[in-house]
Amino acid sequence: MTYQKGWRTVYSLSAHVVLVTKYRRNVINNEILSPHIQLSKLIANLKTVSSRLIRKEFRSEVNRYYRESVFWTGAYFVASCGGVTVDELKRYVDNQRKINGDFD
Repeated sequence: MTYQKGWRTVYSLSAHVVLVTKYRRNVINNEILSPHIQLSKLIANLKTVSSRLIRKEFRSEVNRYYRESVFWTGAYFVASCGGVTVDELKRYVDNQRKINGDFD
């Protein structure tokens, strides 16, 4: 397996993320269909939010080791764990509509 290397990252990634709107309402239009976000920004946001939640819930444990507000290092590793085709994703989404009902 070949890994890509960045300044503080090592990765091999091809990912499909499927998000579902609440109540499966059909609110996604062409303007909001394809938000583009860099993986690095997504991970940075995840690390920021998780750090806040961890510090809030486990304040005394975390404060024993860290006094500053930084919890995570800037480094991370990402690798995909399976090859899913677009057709398989479409079948998954269609199957979810059949199971849960489409609320359009």
